[in-house]
Amino acid sequence: MKELTNDQMHRIAPSIFADRPFHEVSDRYRFIPTIDVVEALRQQGWFPASVQESVARLEQKRGFTRHLVRFRSEGCRVEFDGMLPEIVLVNSHDRGSSFTLMAGLFRLICSNGMVVQNADFGRVRVRHTGHDIMSTIMESVCSISGNVPRMAEAVDDFQTITLSPNEQGVFAESAAELRWGRDKETGKLNAPFTPDKLLLARRQEDKGGSLWHTYNRVQENMIKGGLRGVSANGRRRVRTRKVSSVSEDVRLNSALWSLTEKMAQLKA
Repeated sequence: MKELTNDQMHRIAPSIFADRPFHEVSDRYRFIPTIDVVEALRQQGWFPASVQESVARLEQKRGFTRHLVRFRSEGCRVEFDGMLPEIVLVNSHDRGSSFTLMAGLFRLICSNGMVVQNADFGRVRVRHTGHDIMSTIMESVCSISGNVPRMAEAVDDFQTITLSPNEQGVFAESAAELRWGRDKETGKLNAPFTPDKLLLARRQEDKGGSLWHTYNRVQENMIKGGLRGVSANGRRRVRTRKVSSVSEDVRLNSALWSLTEKMAQLKA
């Protein structure tokens, strides 16, 4: 596991290093630089492994936009099914996001990050107001890291559940709706292809009928993009794009994990 340096992070996500908030925030806004949180987590043994930053729609917001940092820990290197536990931090300095900490998983085989949408694993939002913000953040880190064994149990459960081809198709269609939505008038999916394309395996290890195999195939195809289809009017061929927006990445990953948990409950 390789730790990102501050220079590397700054090139990708300069908002992490903002030394003041966006000028339009209210007087109640309490500014804490994200880099201060990064350094605090480093002292606790959690180092930044990857970062993202949303593109600023307004030039004046560059350097203050939503950003994401994924942390890993040598002391918490509990590998299960090729997964490493992570702590995911999302923040912005333009009122676009509170400090949000979530459990995450990093899949070694495809270098793909996931977000575990389950409040029981320690998902916490900390507003930029009030006192003891840093203390609350650090308490959340301890809570999330302490729940790693429970995340491993969830993965084990998903691996033991077998989905029929029809059930896999239902899962893929639900996932496609999460990403592309439906036409309000016809109810037809807006995806540029039939949902079964999300079930395509990119490698031999992902072939299988378990809920875990299905989730991994759909998650990678949905987030990483690269699938061929046709435009809404059917006139040209298109290729789906990688999800690069921080908010959309977190939304889709969180929703897909919730969908997987619901499928597990139904099968139980």
